[in-house]
Amino acid sequence: MTLFNRRRFSAVMQIIDDCSTRELPLEIVSYFAFVRPFSEGFLFWEQFQHDTALRKITGGMEALATYLKVNRDPDLETFGFRAEQCRLFLHQLLSDTDNMKTLHPALIDDLLNNARRRMADKRYDDAAARIYRALELYGQICFQGVAGCATDTVKPDMIPEKIREEYIRKYLDAKKNVLKLPMTATFEYLKVKGHPAGIRFFEKHREIKSIQSNRNASILAHGIQPVSEKAIGSIFATVTEFVQFTNIFDFPALP
Repeated sequence: MTLFNRRRFSAVMQIIDDCSTRELPLEIVSYFAFVRPFSEGFLFWEQFQHDTALRKITGGMEALATYLKVNRDPDLETFGFRAEQCRLFLHQLLSDTDNMKTLHPALIDDLLNNARRRMADKRYDDAAARIYRALELYGQICFQGVAGCATDTVKPDMIPEKIREEYIRKYLDAKKNVLKLPMTATFEYLKVKGHPAGIRFFEKHREIKSIQSNRNASILAHGIQPVSEKAIGSIFATVTEFVQFTNIFDFPALP
């Protein structure tokens, strides 16, 4: 359960803004002093503005600590503990990715947890876009681990001879003399190199083709059809199993 979805966030922020125009008891002022940065922080996180989110959530933690010194509340202490776990994850994510400049498996966890929250809000097309990106990113990370470069800067001679001619014909950027590999080609390269991800991708190719079809038909991709609740459940199950996603966490809800 998220701290606030977008509708709840707007309602809470309106209450805070209304309260700011009136003289209120110090306890209420102190309460909103941590509610606002937490609300903003988790919303920025939903929008993948990780650096701003970390700054806001850190401010919320500090304001909550100040509030709890005067107003002991076990439920808020539990909320604070869970919020701190989120803050630590976010801090580590930024560290692992050099402030979102490099790829890292933690990005997959972040995308899939974001997708879970979109599914909970019944925003299935948004969720599908995030899940598909997580699958694509998994391939890119595996590829970089094998080839030592990104999938859009591949020198032709790095491709195994078995598939090189086909790849040059399909994916060569002649001006830069590099290959730019789409997702399926990325996993095919991995399969030829004997990487487990590439082998598993083609073992589940029928399910993954279905994911691609659903994603392409979405109004947020190339089509006009909404992703159904049944379809998003199947897509999520297939991808989470494939990328071996286990780091599930939710944003804390205020007590």
